[in-house]
Amino acid sequence: MNIIQQVLKQCITMAVIISIGICINPHNVKAQVEHLPISHPVYMFLQHCEAKGLLEHFSLSSLPLQRGEVAEALRSICSATPQLTVSEKQTLELYEQEICPELRVNSSVFSSDVPRKDTLSFFSSGLFSEYEKGFYFQDEKNVNVYAVPLASADLGFRSLDTQSSSMFSVQAGIRVHGTLSNRFGYFMQVTNGSLISGDRTLALEDIRLKQNIKFAVLNSDFDFTESHIRYDYDWFYIGIGRESRLLGAGFRHHQFLGQNAPPLDAVFAGARFKQFEYRFTYASLMSLAIDTNGQPIFPNMGIIAGSDKYLPSKTLVMHRAAFRPKWGEIALWESVIYQNRSLDLGYLNPLSFLKSVEHSLRDRDNSAMGFDFTIRPVKGLSIKGSYLLDDLIFSKIGTDYWGNKAAYSLGALYAFPSWNIGAEYAKVYPYTYSHFNVQNSMTSDGQIITGSLAPNSDELALFGSLWYGNRYPIQFLISYRRHGANQVETINGKDTLLVNHGGDALYCKRPNDSMDAPFLAGIVLETFKAQMSLGYEIIRGFNVQATYQFRKTGKESVHIVQVSLRFEDF
Repeated sequence: MNIIQQVLKQCITMAVIISIGICINPHNVKAQVEHLPISHPVYMFLQHCEAKGLLEHFSLSSLPLQRGEVAEALRSICSATPQLTVSEKQTLELYEQEICPELRVNSSVFSSDVPRKDTLSFFSSGLFSEYEKGFYFQDEKNVNVYAVPLASADLGFRSLDTQSSSMFSVQAGIRVHGTLSNRFGYFMQVTNGSLISGDRTLALEDIRLKQNIKFAVLNSDFDFTESHIRYDYDWFYIGIGRESRLLGAGFRHHQFLGQNAPPLDAVFAGARFKQFEYRFTYASLMSLAIDTNGQPIFPNMGIIAGSDKYLPSKTLVMHRAAFRPKWGEIALWESVIYQNRSLDLGYLNPLSFLKSVEHSLRDRDNSAMGFDFTIRPVKGLSIKGSYLLDDLIFSKIGTDYWGNKAAYSLGALYAFPSWNIGAEYAKVYPYTYSHFNVQNSMTSDGQIITGSLAPNSDELALFGSLWYGNRYPIQFLISYRRHGANQVETINGKDTLLVNHGGDALYCKRPNDSMDAPFLAGIVLETFKAQMSLGYEIIRGFNVQATYQFRKTGKESVHIVQVSLRFEDF
């Protein structure tokens, strides 16, 4: 009997020890299901640490990640602290205190019922503290709420060979995000801004403002919104939202959803395991408006906004399967773009082969496929590449045949203690992204969604970052880009295509165009760019950003300086 009592006592003691260990284990924290926007600087730090070999079974090829995924990555890096320099540890600590809920302490305008999370009043000492700041925070068993203000003031200067200009703009808004019952994540962000003074064309150097119809077309103020909801259950997840996304392994070039892609409205679902993930995405794109004769209205043909404009529906469907061993990732993906059909059940099956389905539906749509990879052969080195196949005629391989349409990129990053340096080459063949039906081109509202280059272009870039203990690194970029542009002439106030060299995604081959499309045929535009940027967090939440850019295209040289004061990153 005593033996049984001793055994029971030991079992109870062990159970208590295990329970305590689970409670204090930093990995046993509340789920953070919502996504972390791609504008957050932590992704640059994760890229640096990925190259150092500190993140196994990890991928940055499909962004954004969930806040919980990012927090788990930061904890993994923390467990490898002996491999970090003092400045890297300081940067890591700043991100952990912000993203890892077990280390985060807030200062809010309105108090919640959890005092530990709201230890300071925002209007007293909280404003100047190193705590996270916001309108409202709540962190309980099944309810997690963060509501924070967003604000920025941007001052820019531009100097051309013959003239100079400046601009000043402001922007403000709110971001609300959190997780309910450790399974349901939500996110909403809305901002509104205005050009207070200065040159509007200088403000349009920002790709986001260039894509904003209210600002770029209607000459008004500008507003942005992104939001999503997501539900996770074990290995399965599903969600819907409007988000800025990157898809495809790369450093500067992501060959399927690139940095220039506008936020996409999409429904997504997937299955995720430690070494494998499969995702199905059904996204809405914006087609070109059509006139009363059913002809598309191109961006250079006047104002294309208003209640009298008709835009046919346009849809993007994607499948992506990613395998993630310790040393990197290999992913296969396919896509199809179709238009003027609200919902095609043929593409709704998440396990179908889209190219075959597209053929069976009378070959009306624009399909593509490809692969991307990340390889970490040794600690310190990360190699990323991707390949997009738009179309191919096997008998014409090795020739200048116009129908062999593809894009690829290949780059490498080497991480030294506290800094890294990398190089990347990207190339897009003529006519890639285009389609006989311009509405099926790989564009949204006339803007290319893939990569960062127009068709008939290539770019070689050298880049690097220095981590000095702050949230933001010092970054530099040197790039050389070539583009074979079409020959266009302005006739009656409108741009008219004279000779097509496959240099524009909105212009496919016409019946009278040459069957051959040599790379860089046409008007070759060469652009050299050198850029340096840095940021500094003055106090928690408040940061200043500065960028200098020199750009030379042909004989024209441009110098641009921009300084921004921000609260939060957005």
